[in-house]
Amino acid sequence: MQEVDNAKEQLIAEIEQLRQRIAELEQSEIERKRAENELRESEAAARVLLNAPADVAALVDTKGIILDVNEAMAQRLGRSVDELIGVHGWDLLPADIAERRKLYFDKTIQSGKLNRFEDESGGVWFETVFYPVRDEQGKVTKVALLTRDITEHKQAEEALRESEKRYRDIFETIPASIIVLDKNGHMIDINPYHLTQIAKGQTPKEDFVGKNILTHPTIV
Repeated sequence: MQEVDNAKEQLIAEIEQLRQRIAELEQSEIERKRAENELRESEAAARVLLNAPADVAALVDTKGIILDVNEAMAQRLGRSVDELIGVHGWDLLPADIAERRKLYFDKTIQSGKLNRFEDESGGVWFETVFYPVRDEQGKVTKVALLTRDITEHKQAEEALRESEKRYRDIFETIPASIIVLDKNGHMIDINPYHLTQIAKGQTPKEDFVGKNILTHPTIV
């Protein structure tokens, strides 16, 4: 039983650490989206994206020809900024990725609306955002794009799902009573063993959830 308790405590600690890491990543995303909200649909504002040091950013015309890029993109591609200007952006990507992203690119030009999507290549996950850039007449003449590596976030989410599944497996099958409480002592979950062996199956879990454990001592 001590080994089971240790395993349960280890899983709970692991899940909490993963949740904290995801919260940190999500906070970073919130800050990034705040910057996005400040972006107006004009070339001057779109060029603000090129100053994003941790993200790959570029400004292209409606054919995909690169007009400007940031240093992060140049470094990722092993070229200088000057070498990339004038290059057809789709030629820099594997054919399958280029084809997939071009669908969103064309949609951005046609709709005049921002498009955000995720895709994967070689085990690496990316989030890409296409921003339409309009001229004085309101026509989309350029597209600003921002791409970032979200692999760590994806891995953290997957690790959290796996840890929560392992915890749930223990919770459902362990031959011991487990009651999960919130910080105020209200019951938010009860495992099958407690319901069948302690509560004798006389009361469904729904009748326990939400009640304070201090005011219902007969069930523990």
